[in-house]
Amino acid sequence: LQQRASADEKGNLGFKSIAVLSSGVFDGKSVVVANTAYAAARGGARVLVVDADLGNQKLTQHLMGSEPSPRLDGLSDISGTKKSVTDVLVNVARTQTETVMLLPMGSKVVDPSDFFSSPDTQRLLEEAFSGFDLVFMDLPPLLRVAYSNNLAGLADRGLVVVRHGSDIRAADELRHQLDLVGAPLLGYVYNAAPLRTEMTVRMGSTAVNFDAESVPPATT
Repeated sequence: LQQRASADEKGNLGFKSIAVLSSGVFDGKSVVVANTAYAAARGGARVLVVDADLGNQKLTQHLMGSEPSPRLDGLSDISGTKKSVTDVLVNVARTQTETVMLLPMGSKVVDPSDFFSSPDTQRLLEEAFSGFDLVFMDLPPLLRVAYSNNLAGLADRGLVVVRHGSDIRAADELRHQLDLVGAPLLGYVYNAAPLRTEMTVRMGSTAVNFDAESVPPATT
């Protein structure tokens, strides 16, 4: 992670919500969100993850370990009702001492552009954000899906996932789009980097646990 904004002397980040996005659909964005959320929770942060990619809901699948249930209520089901956002939050923490909550999108079919630009939806998101230290929003590809701009504009910062081999010009265009919607770039995550040869022959071996000099080198 290359970060452009660091914490102050008291450890305050100066932001809470992070829109995580990429230029393509196979860049591993949802996996990055899940792993980063759990890492932040292990550090003591109360974390909310928002699965705002209506096209695939991969984040929900990763966190719940299965296909999302069609009965899983979420944001679309409570928008326009008197229900609170806390009614649809799902606890996906791995330990009892950590806080990681998931806000699913829900089962009600909506028009994404109208839904995410509506004052009621934005109010519910603000309500959800208020109860956590960090919020990660898994967005659809910003350069391909129009409503992604509405969501990115609700975040304090943007985090761009760049898959190995991607066109660097797309990442630069994402940074430009984030500036336009008012979500300054927090940094980049370089994802799916190929393993070096020495890592493929030693990763997971006893060589990483003991003195490497005492272990014979692997041969092919």
